[in-house]
Amino acid sequence: MRRLTLQHYKACRLRTAFIVDDSREPVSDDMVDQLKDMVASDRRGDAADTFMTKDPLMPVEVVAGMRTQPFWPGVEAVAHTLVSDATILDGTNQGAPLPADRWANVTIPTLVIYGSAGPAWARNAAESLVKLLPHAERRALDAQFHDLSPNVLTRVLEKFFLG
Repeated sequence: MRRLTLQHYKACRLRTAFIVDDSREPVSDDMVDQLKDMVASDRRGDAADTFMTKDPLMPVEVVAGMRTQPFWPGVEAVAHTLVSDATILDGTNQGAPLPADRWANVTIPTLVIYGSAGPAWARNAAESLVKLLPHAERRALDAQFHDLSPNVLTRVLEKFFLG
């Protein structure tokens, strides 16, 4: 059996996405309040579980397995930060187009990366963001989604940052 590591959790956090259409269920509009309540009542594991299974749609059985791993206390220790993540995403994961004015002041070159093997909702979200950012580049990583190849990702990042 493959052991899950803290890197799996960190990778999940990087894959939190917008929901810009009806290609998947929206995140509950009271997600921020749910997470605040769980953290306030010291149910940090439940907060992490809820966030992982409802936002990036990690399978329930995967998260259940993660909860049995030695790294899980580390996940619980940072569960309060999920409230910030959910607050930042609030209003962008309800199945509506992204608000154009939210990114109008982003003037630096921006790289939007997504895996071509990912679900439609993730690809659609990335493409929506590319259209709104004035200096965005898109990179669809062929045959990639959750378990990105470090070699593939490194080449894309080097080209973007080093030219």
